[in-house]
Parts: sequence; structure tokens; C-alpha cells
Amino acid sequence: MPRPREGRKPEIEGTPTGLFAANLERLMQKAKLEPDEFAKRIGVSTDAVYKYIRGTNTPDLDRWPDIARVLGLKNARNLLPSMPVE
Repeated sequence: MPRPREGRKPEIEGTPTGLFAANLERLMQKAKLEPDEFAKRIGVSTDAVYKYIRGTNTPDLDRWPDIARVLGLKNARNLLPSMPVE
């Protein structure tokens, strides 16, 4: 059963971490992956995935190719949201 989602903290909204978290959540939804299944496929705990989604932690860079593969992305760079230029 999915765990209740705690939202992202307002102070990270619009930051690179917050944008990554929102992008990851969107990509997981698009791939129809629940956090527990996603965690198994990339080799981390379910708690780690919830932290990624909340923006309280980000995955180590060595996990990014696996994350991209599981989400059906051609390149791990596609995990990064486009950042506004100031």
C-alpha cells in the first residue's frame, strides 16, 4: 500500500533540488511506477525514493543511469529539468 505523500517543503520549490524532485515524480507517474517498485528497480530503499520525491535528498550520480533506464529515458541528462535562465 502506498505511503502517504508528504509534500515538498516550500523553501525548495523553484530550486534545482525542488525542480528535480518534481520532475522525478512526474516521470515516475508517466511510467506508472509506485515508489516501492521504482526503489526495487534502481536498488535503493523505498524511503530513499520518498526523500527524492520530497526533495530532501537526491540520488548519487552513479545511480542516474539506472534511474534513466527504469524511467525509459535515453539519457540521464533528461532527469534534469530545464532550468530558467536569470
